[in-house]
Amino acid sequence: MTTVGHMDLAGVRTLVRTAGTGGTPLIMLHGVLSDGASWEGVASKLTPGRMVVFPDLPLHGRTETPADFRPNPE
Repeated sequence: MTTVGHMDLAGVRTLVRTAGTGGTPLIMLHGVLSDGASWEGVASKLTPGRMVVFPDLPLHGRTETPADFRPNPE
């Protein structure tokens, strides 16, 4: 089962999906012109013994990116 919620990450209200529990979390990042939902079909196969986290990155999906957002590696 996938849980969907929001987290404030570096000033961006980010939509975060999680599946599974325990172990070392696995963070799945989507590509350009996509969002975290692209991992829905794969996440359940990766959850035995671990949590899988698949967010919508800034400027994608249902993440609430501010108009003045500028990508920064920090």
